[in-house]
Amino acid sequence: MDNRTLTPLSCVSNSRVPLRHFTPRTQPQQPLRMDFDEDSFDMDSTFMSSENLSSVEDAIRRFTSSGDFSTAVLFIDASYAKQCEGDTSLDIVKFARHIQALASVHEWMRIRAMLEETKLFRRHIFFAYFYISALFHLRLYTEIRSAPLGPVLEQAGVPTKYFQLVEGVECGGYVGECTPLNAEDARILQGMVDDYKLNSGMLLVYGRTFLILEYREAACRCLSLAFMKDRDCLLAQQLLTRYKLLDTIQEAKLKRLVSERSSLNLPLDPRVRSVHAEELLGRGDASAAFKITNDIIKKHGIYMDCILTHIGALTQLENAEELFLLAHRLVDTMPDHEYAWYAVSMYYFACKNIPAAKNFMNKATMMNTGFGEGWLAYGHILSADSENDQALNCYYRASRILERHFEPLLYVAKQYCKSGVKLADQFLEDAAKLSPTNPIVIHEQGTLAYNKCDFPASIKLLHRALSLVLFEDPDLAQSNTKPLVQIIRNAPINEFWEPLINNLGHCSRRLGANEDAIAYHQRALLMNPRNVQALTSIAMAYAALGEIEDSAIFFHKSLAICPYDELTRAALEAITSTHADFVVPKQEQPIEDKLMSSEELDKLLSRTTPVQKKAC
Repeated sequence: MDNRTLTPLSCVSNSRVPLRHFTPRTQPQQPLRMDFDEDSFDMDSTFMSSENLSSVEDAIRRFTSSGDFSTAVLFIDASYAKQCEGDTSLDIVKFARHIQALASVHEWMRIRAMLEETKLFRRHIFFAYFYISALFHLRLYTEIRSAPLGPVLEQAGVPTKYFQLVEGVECGGYVGECTPLNAEDARILQGMVDDYKLNSGMLLVYGRTFLILEYREAACRCLSLAFMKDRDCLLAQQLLTRYKLLDTIQEAKLKRLVSERSSLNLPLDPRVRSVHAEELLGRGDASAAFKITNDIIKKHGIYMDCILTHIGALTQLENAEELFLLAHRLVDTMPDHEYAWYAVSMYYFACKNIPAAKNFMNKATMMNTGFGEGWLAYGHILSADSENDQALNCYYRASRILERHFEPLLYVAKQYCKSGVKLADQFLEDAAKLSPTNPIVIHEQGTLAYNKCDFPASIKLLHRALSLVLFEDPDLAQSNTKPLVQIIRNAPINEFWEPLINNLGHCSRRLGANEDAIAYHQRALLMNPRNVQALTSIAMAYAALGEIEDSAIFFHKSLAICPYDELTRAALEAITSTHADFVVPKQEQPIEDKLMSSEELDKLLSRTTPVQKKAC
């Protein structure tokens, strides 16, 4: 017998529950049992009978629409099995509808296996479309390029000979003769092809594949034909515009065709808003672009068309916290997509962790070697780490992928400026041809002219860039006659353009327009009050005007922010040491003696700060 003494529950001080609330231990509850009425629910005899196939189709549509693909697949397979009972041979039409149903629930691996087993993708465009779509979703792009679909594509009116004119493209090969379908099956399948415009869909898949494989000419032909065969194929139009596959004349025609569909250009459409946000970011207004993209993501979730713009705006704003949250969200939801690791890399880049940024950007570009924006960002990261040669390689790779985009050529020119190579002029000219009214390109041209000491050409280019920033419309910018130095005093200018305003001040001072230089630098200080270059340049301009006391004040302001700036210290010492030579009693001081001598001014200006270049 157990000799342990038991403590009554009423004596336990920690117990706050009265004894009367405790009930004796009861037997465990029996699990609930559901009794099905076997007479009213017979899967084999009633539910899947031919009379109730319509209800099965309704169930398939219901579960597909609700996103329950797993349940929908069960009904799809059961329905097809019931329809094929008693068939001694393959019913082509029933099989086609089954393939179409499997595509609606994204069963791409099964579609590929079934079509390869039956070889039907070589016999009709209907099956060829779903076969190519399955390969695309499985990311088997090289198999798409070499798929033996020559006869099928020619019957569908797809000009495979255009593909073969492009080096490296092996699309539309021939593999023997295939048994044609009977007339009735061919008629029904052709009706389905016409109803769903699968010819356009086939060209769209080929165009997207060639873009990934970097065959731009073939991609342009496919996407253009896809859009012409189906004007509702907005993805083809979007890809043609985004990757600039068309020349200027063709792009203008495409815009006219799209503008005719005014019902598709709604202001609340996230696609339209994404384009507007991208334009704002291109003009340097990252805050406005972020507001639009952030609102789109809040309302529509991860909207892929605006993700790159959203990441770019956050990086430019150096909003590391939002980048961190976005990167985690993308990695959790789509870890096999390059955008997720691109966001992670940009987060580390915003945090100045260059090694981690390089690692993750390398992962993003390796996941999709045709990711042009990723190669461009990779170049920025390597440039920040002073790996100029590697950065150039990335920019060159981006220029091949993003053909007709000015950005890769612009950054190649900037890298050559760092290395002192004379090729910068040529690349800037090429960038200006692609985007002749872009103030970023014109600003860089003015900066390069300044570095060559061609100050008249530099001030002209910088004035043109500022006019385009202020007026946006090139015609208004060209017709403006009011001095820009007066306009900028009250005009709203984004902080992105602070280097442009500062460079105008540098150039004006070198041309002797010291008052204009002071006005430009003071406007730049409103954007960034701790800009040491602007403070030092204002001090030098005042010194050139003979305002020694004002000059000393701004030199001291600059040294208060950056006390170890050797240039500012040397200039202040020069001003202080020669102060007695410039200042005489007021009653004896002629006006012409108030100014510095040309020798002293040249000596001082020889130490002038270099022009401020725009950051990447």
